Amino acid sequence: MKGKLFVVIITLILLSACAEETPVDETVLGDEQVDKELSEGEVIEDQLVDSELVDREWFLNTLDGEPLIEGTNIILAFDESSFSGFAGCNGYGGPAETDEEGNITFGEMSSQAEGCIEPEGVLDQEINYLDQLLDMEKYRVENGELTLSIPESEQTLIYTLREPFEMDPQLLEDSSWKLLATDDFPLIEDSEITLSFSNGEIVGFAGCRDYRGEYEAEGDEIRFPMIMMLGEVCEEEGLLIQEGKFTTALELSIHYQVQDDQFALILATGETVIFERQE
Repeated sequence: MKGKLFVVIITLILLSACAEETPVDETVLGDEQVDKELSEGEVIEDQLVDSELVDREWFLNTLDGEPLIEGTNIILAFDESSFSGFAGCNGYGGPAETDEEGNITFGEMSSQAEGCIEPEGVLDQEINYLDQLLDMEKYRVENGELTLSIPESEQTLIYTLREPFEMDPQLLEDSSWKLLATDDFPLIEDSEITLSFSNGEIVGFAGCRDYRGEYEAEGDEIRFPMIMMLGEVCEEEGLLIQEGKFTTALELSIHYQVQDDQFALILATGETVIFERQE
């Protein structure tokens, strides 16, 4: 194996585990993703990764010839000198390098260390995937697919390129939304969760407490680098757990879509959180 998996322990409550865990009162929730924006036309002196891979999201199709566990996503992305992604339970990343002969090298990898319990088997699937990824030596991009392989071996990882939505972040400016109850996010009866955007900031009610924070959006990408809970913790445990699920959903958000009077957050897990417009 070329790289060594180093585990970095963080406090992140994943949606898949929230329903069965004791609620945690986190006053500030942080997002440690690295800003990878580049000015158009900028000359990159330290380009180590093929530009055909950079600033794109690749979704894994199968693992060991089998579909991924239902309700899970595995994502791989690159910038000019590194790789990152979501392995179904945790985020991961490290340095990467390619060459003109189609060789690819994955360096030392760091990963979050959440022990997801749902869906069943997701953590074993993640460990299997990360072990295989570090062993990959060749890459090929063709017809919207990225294939990673090992010479003289049948072991491959095949990803499909995600096509972005055509979104304008101005659609979010000065807008207010109320969360809808869905299969991905069932709401406690008579509870309400709201979200409003203005000048790079968000405010709302998370079902238990008010909150405020920051957001960044470019194209159809979105992230919430800071969320702060306000006021006293409510006494009803169910509402506090639901609040934790919602704030975790914000942390896991990677894309958004606005259509008419509905707004959707697409999470790294593949789940979708849907809101309706408030006037």
